[in-house]
Amino acid sequence: MIEFCLRAKEGDCAAGGLGKASEVIPFDNKYKDLVKEFLTAQADLHMAYDFYEHGEDATEIKSERFYKAFSELKDVGVFDHKWHARTTWCADAYSKGCLAWFNDDYGPHKLADHIQ
Repeated sequence: MIEFCLRAKEGDCAAGGLGKASEVIPFDNKYKDLVKEFLTAQADLHMAYDFYEHGEDATEIKSERFYKAFSELKDVGVFDHKWHARTTWCADAYSKGCLAWFNDDYGPHKLADHIQ
């Protein structure tokens, strides 16, 4: 079975945010649907902001969906703190050797503190 992780791309938990390395959060496959919902909500909310739809009813609904998905992942231990909500994430395949690969291809990465 393929294992997956969330990898910080930009924001508080990405390199240059609150630290020097982007966080990587491996997650159990049983949370894959929750992660998919979060990533979809994240993309929808970013799209609304990209097109300056601040204050519109549809954007409020997208924001609520995003924070609900974030809270669900926090409740199961995938996310740990508010800075994880202020980060743009992508899903990636995960294995024990992938941190070295992420470092080579994308710059400095580390496991999130609550994972270690």
